[in-house]
Amino acid sequence: MSTQTAPNSATATFKALKNAGFSRAYVERLLPEWWDNDLLKTSAGAVQFALILQQRLGLKLRFDESGYLFVGRTSTERRFKHRADTSEDELSVSASLGWALAKLATFGIRKEFTPLPPTSLEIRESLLAHSKESLVNLDSLLDLCWKHGIPVIYLNNVPKNKKKMTGMAILSNNRPAIVLGYKNNQCAKQLFALAHEIGHIVCGHLKNDSILLDEDLKEIEETLAEQPPQDAEENEADNFALELLRGSTESPIKGLGRQKSAATLSFAALEIGNQLRIDPGHILMSYAREHQDWAKASLALNFYPNSMEALKKIKASFKNNFESNSLSEENMEYLFQAQGL
Repeated sequence: MSTQTAPNSATATFKALKNAGFSRAYVERLLPEWWDNDLLKTSAGAVQFALILQQRLGLKLRFDESGYLFVGRTSTERRFKHRADTSEDELSVSASLGWALAKLATFGIRKEFTPLPPTSLEIRESLLAHSKESLVNLDSLLDLCWKHGIPVIYLNNVPKNKKKMTGMAILSNNRPAIVLGYKNNQCAKQLFALAHEIGHIVCGHLKNDSILLDEDLKEIEETLAEQPPQDAEENEADNFALELLRGSTESPIKGLGRQKSAATLSFAALEIGNQLRIDPGHILMSYAREHQDWAKASLALNFYPNSMEALKKIKASFKNNFESNSLSEENMEYLFQAQGL
């Protein structure tokens, strides 16, 4: 992907970025407060502009001697798991922005990375043994990632009319990070998305300096009519996530028939969850898929305190855990701002 524009013009420069999927209004929100577009008239200002946005957009940017701006993708390997009716180009903007955030976070995080246990059952057993939680839930899984030095980032905004992803697993300088982009406040859905991305990391699906992007995940998506058959990696990550959340229980809703009301369903899921040490929200999602009754399952979630505060939890975990002694104040501010913090 490359774009050429007329030289020596802020208008033409922003047009080049727009052609790459980033509107002028969106780009200007990424620039620091002190930035003045008149700086583009100087060679030093143009270089600075390119360096700032290259870091924040996850693209290659450069001005040639005549003042032309070229926009290109990095050499990062990108793999997209997407719907049949979605093209990779439609997800390229989200991929670039997620990569940029993850690069900043993995470069700047103070805590050293330590590999996770090699299997989902070992991770589950460790969590149940050492966590204050009695089951694997969103809070305990977020804590696990941060304890191992794996940043979990929320991609808050993308340019208008650009598609977001459910999640991305990233490996940069041999250090993993996870970017979540699913705009859904249900802890149960974000829990599965996070477990699935951890699965990609632990199962070795990533090469160094690579991205694996999931547009949708069948376990939490209510309508996937256009979803193509999953490949081996997606099946492995799904199975990893299910085993992490359920342990050796193959089907936590076995014997649970269709419930008459959200209240009876919430009680049944809570009872099963306490017995099997499985997050009751995950049991509700399993029920929803089995009976194609997403409306009742969503209503049942409302009976559980804090079950609809997923984005707040994800953002708070970043705010409470991310420490850096290498990022500038400006980059730290951007890293927080991009997540809606």
